[in-house]
Amino acid sequence: MSPADGHEQALPADDDPAAAAFANLAKLSRSDIDPRKIRPQPKISKQTDQPRKRRRWSGAGPSVRDPKPIGDIFTQISRTQGWAADLQRGRVLSEWASIVGQDVAAKTTPTSLQDGNLVVHAASTSWATQLNLMKRLLHQRIDEKVGPNVVRTITIRGPAAPSWKKGPRSVRGRGPRDTYG
Repeated sequence: MSPADGHEQALPADDDPAAAAFANLAKLSRSDIDPRKIRPQPKISKQTDQPRKRRRWSGAGPSVRDPKPIGDIFTQISRTQGWAADLQRGRVLSEWASIVGQDVAAKTTPTSLQDGNLVVHAASTSWATQLNLMKRLLHQRIDEKVGPNVVRTITIRGPAAPSWKKGPRSVRGRGPRDTYG
């Protein structure tokens, strides 16, 4: 394939590296294909997913410049920043009424969730006893609504009795006896 054979050696354009690489391959394989006749792929813009020579707006089809739903953006940010577990724990406390129902939520209050231990305060001792019997059901509902393994244990506390202890130093004993009578 020399010019003496009657074939011109086709040289690729200097600005197209793909055509130059193809010309080298054609030259090595002794092919008669002219690299200038092969159409290079259009370059893609960084702003859109359309070729550079076309318009700059995205058009009717999907594009990288299309607006994204705000929920998808927040989900992506929470995953990349490592906030997903904290958000799930916060959902247990903020969505308590939808997890357990309005009747139970009216008489109970979740106070803390640390290291998988959920502490719930009940309005009366009877509600505390009822919640202790419903622990398995509460675990199932939390796993369904929020996600598995967010809450490992549930501690139910009833109403606190009044404390007679005043200050850091106090005397052991049964407390005041003559207050009520």
